[in-house]
Amino acid sequence: MGFMFLSRVQKCHRRADTTQSPRAAMESSSPGLGIRMSNASPMETPGDAANRRAGKPSHLAFNFESISASPPTQRGAGSLSPVVKSRRGHHHKHSLSHQIFLPPPQRAPLSLPASFHVPTWREVASSCTSDQQLAFLWSLIHLSISAAVVKFNAASLAVAAIAKLVAFDALGVFCSALFEVLDNFPVWQKSSIQHPFGLKRAQVVVNFGQAVYLTYAGFELIREIMEHAVLGGGHGHGSSDSVHMDPHSLSSSGNMPLSMAVVCVATLFSRIVYGNHGHLVQIIDLDGAPQLLQNPFAILTLLPAAMLLGLSALGMHLHAMLDRALTAFIAAIITYIGSLLIFRLGSILLMTYPSTQLDAFYHAIQQDDEGIVELLDGKTWQVWSNLVVVGIRVVVRGGETGEIRARERIARLARNVLGGGYGSGKQIRFSVHVECERSSI
Repeated sequence: MGFMFLSRVQKCHRRADTTQSPRAAMESSSPGLGIRMSNASPMETPGDAANRRAGKPSHLAFNFESISASPPTQRGAGSLSPVVKSRRGHHHKHSLSHQIFLPPPQRAPLSLPASFHVPTWREVASSCTSDQQLAFLWSLIHLSISAAVVKFNAASLAVAAIAKLVAFDALGVFCSALFEVLDNFPVWQKSSIQHPFGLKRAQVVVNFGQAVYLTYAGFELIREIMEHAVLGGGHGHGSSDSVHMDPHSLSSSGNMPLSMAVVCVATLFSRIVYGNHGHLVQIIDLDGAPQLLQNPFAILTLLPAAMLLGLSALGMHLHAMLDRALTAFIAAIITYIGSLLIFRLGSILLMTYPSTQLDAFYHAIQQDDEGIVELLDGKTWQVWSNLVVVGIRVVVRGGETGEIRARERIARLARNVLGGGYGSGKQIRFSVHVECERSSI
């Protein structure tokens, strides 16, 4: 049965088309494609070939009609070639049908750079001027004076307290010179996305460390005073004994007058030439104090040193009671100043503004009669010693003119109330940002 089916299929394929075979139709309909087919089929019988030459029709199992892929076009005499037509439909370049996903709108470039170059220690050292190099050298000399004072006058607690203050002054000179060098680099003060307020915030951390050192030195002196009081002044026999290992160590040996004279000269030199502890003085804000006391750090070192210099110059012994009293005075002052600095610098690190005039500033805004209806919110933050950021949100009346007037008045109040106004001596810059909402009344 399978053999009969195969023979029937072969007979169907051997029949030829009388008019034009599919192979010939394909060859004639696509002359440009370069398709060449032979006239005889490999399965064509002699009878089919004779019918084809005689023009007789041949019967196939399936009667296919040839369809050309592209209609022929007359180019020349007896030549047919396909012509490619343009596609149908709307195909303009800027057609809205092709812009399903529109590109994002063009935005202005960011006003802040992404980041600034952070200098290395080699770059910092290479950018130092000769004056700054001398400042670093002087800080090392100042620190060596502190060590020499402790070494040659180890018997007195007051001298130990003065030595701690001299070391604190040397640290202040070094930090001031370092901050001055770092001001040469844009990453120190300029804002960027990586550092919104620059790296000058690190100065607040360094000043906070100085305040912690000062407070710790005060508590350590208090502990030593109590220890000497309990033990009877160490090697003495009462409160009337002299505080010295050798009876002549404080008066006639010459160490005390020379040491205290060097301390006084070094302190005055650092205060006058380098303006020592200027950043800490701005943070303490002692504007109401006399001119002599506006920088308490220099007075705190000069006063005890001058007192010991006078006693040693007069040939008087420093008794235990006077030594403890002078040490207690120094310890109380530096503990108070250190605690005040810790509170104010900690407030700056916690993004607040440690000022007693803050309530007066907000009250002055609420009492405004020039168009401010209500104070909705207010934030004030001291970024570092001479930069304060003020953010105010108010309700104003009067339209655009009222908004402009409110912004100007709030900026003026920030300078006058918080900064003390022009001519007050404060080198504080206020960055005031006001958000206004128009009143419906």
